[in-house]
Amino acid sequence: MSSTIDKRIRTLFPDAAPFEQVLEGYFQLMTQAHGLDVDQTIAAVSLCPDELNNPVIEKIRELFGHVFHLGGLTGYPFTGETGFNAFGDHIPDAGTAFIFFGPHLGITENSLGYVHRPGQARDTLSCGAAFGAYQMLLNGQQLGTEQQADDYQQTRVRQMLAPKLDTIPRHQPELALLNILFEESHAFVVSQSTRIKERFQAEQIILLGAMILNTPLDMPDYLQVKYFEAL
Repeated sequence: MSSTIDKRIRTLFPDAAPFEQVLEGYFQLMTQAHGLDVDQTIAAVSLCPDELNNPVIEKIRELFGHVFHLGGLTGYPFTGETGFNAFGDHIPDAGTAFIFFGPHLGITENSLGYVHRPGQARDTLSCGAAFGAYQMLLNGQQLGTEQQADDYQQTRVRQMLAPKLDTIPRHQPELALLNILFEESHAFVVSQSTRIKERFQAEQIILLGAMILNTPLDMPDYLQVKYFEAL
């Protein structure tokens, strides 16, 4: 592991750990403390579609055998109420639902918010949608009152950030930006999970929210867990 990246992770995300370690640890916790039975459980993720997040998704698939996708740009659950209804309708009878959600952030030796992708000479943004929305607001791009049909997810991301734009420090906006987006996802995931638990008579819905830290390709990605609850 790069000592520079290690220091940055330990300073900014003191509780972060390699994603496999985190997911396996919480899987054991769910099994032992919450009676999780994989055969009576369906798993979902609400993550940004960036391919950098695939290792985390595949690990969840390895643990649960399947993954239902709720997320869109920045990890926000853009499938909405309809997506949660579809997911809820798939919960095994008197069974459990598990949902993993959160935004992602790139970390290199030189900066936050960037990663080096295969075949590219330059570093690129992670999460590009989050930082793109933030930059558009800084540039004074008007939100308007309606969603843009051809880019509605990005419009909605700007709407989530705009009311809190003044609270995001200009010199290092990454953490504040990701925290805002996490809280937006968290609020919607909890409200929808509470609703579908009752509607579809699930035994329990277990929620795990975290920031995914995308590291260089020769390192494992890290997870900083921010929320865990069994409803």
